[in-house]
Amino acid sequence: MKIIKFNEDYNPYAYQMYDLWYNILYFGAEYLPWIFLKKVYLDGEMQQLPRWITKKHMDSIDKETQTLINELNWE
Repeated sequence: MKIIKFNEDYNPYAYQMYDLWYNILYFGAEYLPWIFLKKVYLDGEMQQLPRWITKKHMDSIDKETQTLINELNWE
């Protein structure tokens, strides 16, 4: 999984860019899942995780889930 980050110190529109990218990635996951989602297996079941995620969205997820996502993506 790639995390999309913007430097808030140098880019005054970073939060607007996060919202724009969140919308693009959400639309892609809904309508083009074979491009925007990755298949992983957890306990014998197939799950789909995003290939790309914004840093703002990743920070909104609790730490245990972040750890699980990172472990599943590195296998």
